[in-house]
Amino acid sequence: MKEEKTQRHSGTEKKTKVNLFSVSLCLRVFIFWGSIGILQPNLILSQTTSEICNNGIDDDKDGLIDLNDGDCDCQYIEPVFSIPNPSFEEKSCCPVGSGRMECVDDWVKSSVTTPDFINLCGFQGFNLVPMPKPIPDGEGCVGFFNGYSGPGDSRPTWKEYVGVCLDVPLLAGVTYTFEFYVGFSEEPYSPGFKLSFFGTHTCDYLPFEYNNQEFGCPSNSVRWTTLSSVDVEGTNEWVLAQMTITPHDDVYALVIGPACPLVVRDYSSYYFFDHITLVNQSSDPFDIQANGNPCGDQFSLSVADAPIFDYQWFKDGIALVGENEARLTPNPKYGPGIYQVMMTDSVECQISREYIHELPVFSGMKNLAICQGDAYSFNNQALTAPGIYIDTLKTADQCDSILTLNLEVVEGFRTQVEAKIFPGETYQVGGQTFDQEGKYDIMLLSQAGCDSLVLLTLSLYDAYLPSAFTPNGDGINDIFIVMGGEDLVLIKNLSVFNRWGNLVYTATDIRANDLTQGWDGRTIHGPGAEGVYIFVAQLVYDDGKARDVSGSVTLIR
Repeated sequence: MKEEKTQRHSGTEKKTKVNLFSVSLCLRVFIFWGSIGILQPNLILSQTTSEICNNGIDDDKDGLIDLNDGDCDCQYIEPVFSIPNPSFEEKSCCPVGSGRMECVDDWVKSSVTTPDFINLCGFQGFNLVPMPKPIPDGEGCVGFFNGYSGPGDSRPTWKEYVGVCLDVPLLAGVTYTFEFYVGFSEEPYSPGFKLSFFGTHTCDYLPFEYNNQEFGCPSNSVRWTTLSSVDVEGTNEWVLAQMTITPHDDVYALVIGPACPLVVRDYSSYYFFDHITLVNQSSDPFDIQANGNPCGDQFSLSVADAPIFDYQWFKDGIALVGENEARLTPNPKYGPGIYQVMMTDSVECQISREYIHELPVFSGMKNLAICQGDAYSFNNQALTAPGIYIDTLKTADQCDSILTLNLEVVEGFRTQVEAKIFPGETYQVGGQTFDQEGKYDIMLLSQAGCDSLVLLTLSLYDAYLPSAFTPNGDGINDIFIVMGGEDLVLIKNLSVFNRWGNLVYTATDIRANDLTQGWDGRTIHGPGAEGVYIFVAQLVYDDGKARDVSGSVTLIR
């Protein structure tokens, strides 16, 4: 005989099984109070010499507190979620006719219209829609209509559902996969249809609607949500089907039956259902889950909130006295550490896996240069000296961010520049243009944005272009040559043309300022005639650049 106790959830009495997971989790310890002989469940192992496991005190003075003490051993065992009475085998009576869902343990009729409890010990279904045999598991199953049609009585909203109040909820965000069998009679009474699972957050809403045969299905009420649906079909057989559910909210009550759309047919549709099992679950509902930003004040840890359990939270193995809910807010009261929660019912305990709560810390390096005389604000300091500085800041999520600053102080520079240009040329410094010789003070910004001073001395290259010469052999002004200062390196080319444009003289690579070289006034036809001649020359200065000059010169005899 299974032991039962009564719990309340959302103000409703709910019967639950003490041995929830069908496994031995961890024996609760009992103490004997005086001579009365009553066993009182507690976490106390001994009144005088053993550790009390939920008070945060080293009671037995062995230096070990609560879960850190071997006296408080409570093993973690993988929970196995199960649907109560999944094959409708546990019963209080044999059905003597249709309906009779009151004979089935745990399950209830959920609609005003009543599904049928079928069992080989009594009622075995209707002759018109015979149940396929054998039953998938054991001797019991349920049968239900998906709309009723009969002579002069057609009620397409007459849908029948079975429901169960869960010992442990289907948790929001956890994915569950169920397998179950759907039985089909023969055509035209069992055509293919859509089977649905419906859920709600409290067992208060079972059945989903009282005294209204035209209500239809659960999700016509705002209290119920369609969790998932699957198309199934068959003929004179049991079909194994599968459904995956990921609830948006915790589900405490489950209803199974046809989907909501209306069915209007010439014949009533009838089906059978049996042996629902959980075949996969995406996460352990009793593992600790983190909720929210780990650095924020509203960050919390939680496990499944099952009303059959009492809870006790621990940090680093030591009980957090008074923390007895399924949800714990560790920030900022308790802070980082290793958290566990012990869950106990009237005879058993289980302990969650450890959850390590750490506050994430972000780090970064910043390289920065400032100008001498400037300051940089860092950690409420005005930094003026070079060096490496470290500060802990807060991110937008209030997590610590460690910033390392590598600060460089850049001095402004003072530079003297001497430059020469040829007449007509320009010289640029920092975007400014100069074409006249002279001295200039130019203020610039360095790459670091610091003021720098350039002292520019600008001069012009010399080029002397004679306007006349007298090649008469008197040793004075007999040669025409282009002259310059010491910075003139070479006359790369010199050409002279008469007034008709004929070349009368050319020479290359003439030494600068060499009066023994140049045009002596002779042409290939003899002494050149008096008059004006045109010349062009290419001059090379000490900067390596070649400049072209031109002009006219008068030959006088």
